Amino acid sequence: MSTRRIFVIVLLFSGLFCTAFSQTVKDLEMQKARLLEELSMTSKLLTDTKKSAANSETKLSIIRQTIVSRKSLINNLSLQINVLDQNMDTLQSEKTRLTQRLNQLKADYARLLQEAQIRKNSYSQLLFLFSSESIGQAYRRLRYLQESSDYRKKQALEIQTVQRKIVNQQAALASTLQTKEVTLAQKEQENKQLQQEQSKESQSLNILKSKKKELQTQLNKQQKIANDLNRRIEQAILEEMRREEARRRAEQAKEAAAAKKAADRAARLAAHKEKEGKQTHSSKKEEETSPATPTAKPTVVAPPTSAYVDMMTKEETLTSGNFAANKGHLPWPVEKGFIRGHFGVQPHPVLKLVTINNKGIYIQAPRNSDARAIFEGVVTQKFSVPGSNSAIMIRHGNYRTVYANLTTIYVKVGDHVSARQKIGKIFVDDENDGKTELYMMIWLDKTLLNPEQWLSK
Repeated sequence: MSTRRIFVIVLLFSGLFCTAFSQTVKDLEMQKARLLEELSMTSKLLTDTKKSAANSETKLSIIRQTIVSRKSLINNLSLQINVLDQNMDTLQSEKTRLTQRLNQLKADYARLLQEAQIRKNSYSQLLFLFSSESIGQAYRRLRYLQESSDYRKKQALEIQTVQRKIVNQQAALASTLQTKEVTLAQKEQENKQLQQEQSKESQSLNILKSKKKELQTQLNKQQKIANDLNRRIEQAILEEMRREEARRRAEQAKEAAAAKKAADRAARLAAHKEKEGKQTHSSKKEEETSPATPTAKPTVVAPPTSAYVDMMTKEETLTSGNFAANKGHLPWPVEKGFIRGHFGVQPHPVLKLVTINNKGIYIQAPRNSDARAIFEGVVTQKFSVPGSNSAIMIRHGNYRTVYANLTTIYVKVGDHVSARQKIGKIFVDDENDGKTELYMMIWLDKTLLNPEQWLSK
């Protein structure tokens, strides 16, 4: 393989690497922007809380979320530094290869100039041509002289091209090095900020641990409200399913009765025609001896199964399928926020050996935030439980989503809503550091699901 071809292949792979590098950097920058936005949100949440409530659970949860986002940002910066190091190595290797190629081109060009110097005057070139043994040889020598001249010009142009590429590589190296230095400085700053936040978390946690009895009392109160709300939601779902089942059974019974009535009428008409036929042809012997045509029995359509899912309409079945197909990609029920309470059994943030069993997730959002529907559906329930404000239920086929701890409700029962449509204002608890928290659940018929597995990451 020629040196020139190897050089082209090297440049091709370098271009492919640069494309992949650009894509990686772009992804990391997008992730970094999202993390910075999260940190900005938690910073605002901390500012919105009361200054006198430095030892509250609300502030502790915000600080902990800030620490999680800060660690992710630091990890992101580390990845960016690694990518920059790899890029610098590639740029340096490519620069070395270009320098070697330039030295080789210069050596070849010097040799060509020496050969041209020998044949630089017209007399030498003419002597070179006229000393040919044949016209064909003379023609070939003439072409050689022309091609040698063209090749020298190409070599000179390639030398200039490689020199420009080396200059560009050097500039890219300097730019990458500068970016790395900025990223390192930012990482160092974020590490210092992380240490301060971890110190705040430790101080807040120690103060809260000194108030175990108060926290336990508050937990018992909150748990009672949550249990009452969960029972009310489950009861509402069961009632709704029973009503829907009764309605559909009534429709099926009505359809079956109509079908049976039509079948009976058809049977009577067929029997009457058969009787008339026998009376008309009773005098004919060949008809008396011929076998009678059996009367077709009416077909009665069996009612559909009583299973709830099987009784959904085509539209509801389609909606349910689309909801399931979007698992892991559904929009969040708030524009901004983070999950303060995760689904299932969770350790208490302060009290040791105490667990909390969450039937849904608790999403903490900035003050005056709105709740949003995560998928298109129909509002089927609106209710409230003392101590938990209002809640609404939206049905998506045989899936249901519940949004609780709302004050002002923007929709009414029977409304069709779309994804990301605002459905209500989240309650702001000014007696608890202005906590603005949405409680959300997802149900598949009578089965609870983990909402975190359905929302986009």
